[in-house]
Amino acid sequence: MLDGVAGAAPLGFTLLYVAAQHGDEAEIEWLLSEGAQVDKVAQDGATPLQAACAFGAPGAAALLLSHGAQPSPPISDAHTLSVVTPLHLKPEP
Repeated sequence: MLDGVAGAAPLGFTLLYVAAQHGDEAEIEWLLSEGAQVDKVAQDGATPLQAACAFGAPGAAALLLSHGAQPSPPISDAHTLSVVTPLHLKPEP
């Protein structure tokens, strides 16, 4: 169960994070208009912008940036144990 637009699912991913991951720009616009936090960090330490970049959703990334998403908040990548920013993340071809 979610707690409004800012709430998170049991795994810690917000609705905005999931919309960004899937490149759903209409949903992103709606969630932001309803008060979703553009830089809310998910349980994995990533922001919606990082999800958009990692899953190849440039339109979603641009939209989040236009709403004030921070382009370079570092995260710890659990797979590589390195620090990465959204600009490091890109989908594999």
